[in-house]
Amino acid sequence: MSIDRIQGTDGIRRPVAPSDDPRVAGLTPQEAFLERGLITDEFLELYTYAFVSSLDDPGEIVIGWDPRDPEGRFTGAALRGIRKAGVTAVSLGICPTPGVALYLVWRGATAAFMVTASHNFRDQNGVKIFVGKHALKLFPEDDRALTRRVLSIDYAADLRDRPETGEWIDAGDEARRVFVEFHTAPVNTLSLIH
Repeated sequence: MSIDRIQGTDGIRRPVAPSDDPRVAGLTPQEAFLERGLITDEFLELYTYAFVSSLDDPGEIVIGWDPRDPEGRFTGAALRGIRKAGVTAVSLGICPTPGVALYLVWRGATAAFMVTASHNFRDQNGVKIFVGKHALKLFPEDDRALTRRVLSIDYAADLRDRPETGEWIDAGDEARRVFVEFHTAPVNTLSLIH
């Protein structure tokens, strides 16, 4: 089976299952995603790793998430993927999606992940990617390149036991301050419209 793009119009979203769930026993993270339609924690780790390790100059990668993963199994996996690529993960914790994009631009980081399934059901999760100084989404060719990269990595051989050499920075308080200051600045409010 030839897969062109695993991303939809705004990243990936699917029902989630822990990697030790019987429904995915014996499957690679990619097989769990493609054959069973499930995002596992291993898949999220693989996905963030695949994207970050393909960047020419990864710098810092911002990451935030919504509250649908209270145990942190899936968000922790996404963080591990960044750090296993040897890159600094700038963690915002729970925040709104626009906060991740805004903080990416404000900090001048290379890219950002938002771990969320947006308005989808609570049993789902996913990832959105923002890139560069304008917090753009991936273009279709970028989606295709990322798909090829995700499908080419052998998780068990190449990633499972890879050490987390990238740093971790907790920037949640700073990101919230930036978000509030931006949205409450008079120039950014509707109060200027008469």
